[in-house]
Amino acid sequence: MQVVKLAKECGLVKLGMIGVDGTKIKANASRHKAMSYDRMQQAERALKEQVDALLAKARVADAAERNEPERDLPAEIARREERLAVIRAARARLEERQRQADIARGRSDDDAPPDGSGKAKKKPRFKHKFGEPRPDAQ
Repeated sequence: MQVVKLAKECGLVKLGMIGVDGTKIKANASRHKAMSYDRMQQAERALKEQVDALLAKARVADAAERNEPERDLPAEIARREERLAVIRAARARLEERQRQADIARGRSDDDAPPDGSGKAKKKPRFKHKFGEPRPDAQ
């Protein structure tokens, strides 16, 4: 059910009528594409740094270096920027999904955990800020 919902959300399928016959299929999920929220943030920072480094290298490179067969800088930059855009979009969808789940639980933006400025007599009601997924959410 989750895979079908995710495929619909990504625009990979148009849902009409679905029949499930119970066939067992061996799955092989990619560890690099199924990212937790925490890993999305790390990958986003790393890809941003890589893009910045490649842009700096592209500014310094002259015409002879641009024609090197082992590194096509514009293609490398475009590939990383595309991946960065996909991760940002997935992160935004995950945050929106968490906001909707928080609203469904009766939570509001005012229910954010205390920032430590005042003394709390008891533990905060929520561990995470409103709309912020757990670090291991995928």
